[in-house]
Amino acid sequence: MSNVITDISDEKNPRQISTEIVTQSNADLPETSSSDKLFLTKQNEKQSILHSFFLRLKKLTGSWKEIEESLSKLFFLDFQQFSIVKIKGFIQFVKALNPEYKLTGRRVISNAMIQAEFEKCKIAVLKYLLKHRYLDFN
Repeated sequence: MSNVITDISDEKNPRQISTEIVTQSNADLPETSSSDKLFLTKQNEKQSILHSFFLRLKKLTGSWKEIEESLSKLFFLDFQQFSIVKIKGFIQFVKALNPEYKLTGRRVISNAMIQAEFEKCKIAVLKYLLKHRYLDFN
């Protein structure tokens, strides 16, 4: 049973629109060649790989900031040299922890990350001083 609606918006060439939902079984579908099946299989594999990549990336995006903060603490708390980011063993260690993380260069660390940590500390000290009106330097 098919419901047909005639579209009269174009009077010279009326179109008929079917409102019936048509379902086909696999037997009704045209036969596909082996190359088409191979193509579809490769497409499904690519989609699966991309899907898993973005799922991993979604899980890691929240941790990028944490990684950067931990890396900067390595330098200003432990007084490590900035050149550690060029040492092969350290690079392999970071890649083992998170293969998607691209290690920051030493110039970025010395110019941006340490400066940002300094500003955080400065703000924390100012907040403390505003909260506590009296200091005793004994």
